[in-house]
Amino acid sequence: MSEILRKYIHDLPPKPKFGNPETIYKGWLTIRRFPSQKDMGIIGHEEVDPNADGVAVLPIIKGKADDGLVLVIQYRHSGRNNGFKGYFLQLVEGGIGGGELQIDAAHRELLEETGYQGKIEPMFVCLPEPAFISSKKYVFRATDMRKTRKPEPEEAKHIKVIEVPYADMMHEILSGSHEDLLLRSALFTDFATRFAFSHPGKHSEILKNSKGY
Repeated sequence: MSEILRKYIHDLPPKPKFGNPETIYKGWLTIRRFPSQKDMGIIGHEEVDPNADGVAVLPIIKGKADDGLVLVIQYRHSGRNNGFKGYFLQLVEGGIGGGELQIDAAHRELLEETGYQGKIEPMFVCLPEPAFISSKKYVFRATDMRKTRKPEPEEAKHIKVIEVPYADMMHEILSGSHEDLLLRSALFTDFATRFAFSHPGKHSEILKNSKGY
């Protein structure tokens, strides 16, 4: 169980309301549609859609003693029996608009969901679940962060923005108490490229501070 999420047990974003699910395919894979208040479409198990690529951003705030991360707490209906009662600690994520470049979508999602702007650079591209869906996720790192406005997420997104010490997040991941694969992958990639390879002495210090060394 995520101790970071547990801290927000009395201040979690509201859960969206869903209607009864409609099974639109049943075979070796079951796909269900969960209509929401605004009929947002498919919530829960996602449709196989090769065009539904998205972006994710790992926002990093430079601190005097330790870097911090800007993350979001969000309710995921398909994960309602996991996480913390369906709530997950995640990267800034979103879709890519028609004709929009991936990096422009990353800038837009970062500003909309957190109110921050920063230097965006690509980290990696992945298929989160290639056995079931063919869409790709373009993952970026955001640095040189500056707050420019209040968060204005899409109406359908029920999220809470929090700041977490880098070492605390590493501790949760190393202890096995964090379930979001994309956040785990992004943080390990950032740690490896910024510290383990380029600053061999620094990575041991971070791991010791995470209490997971």
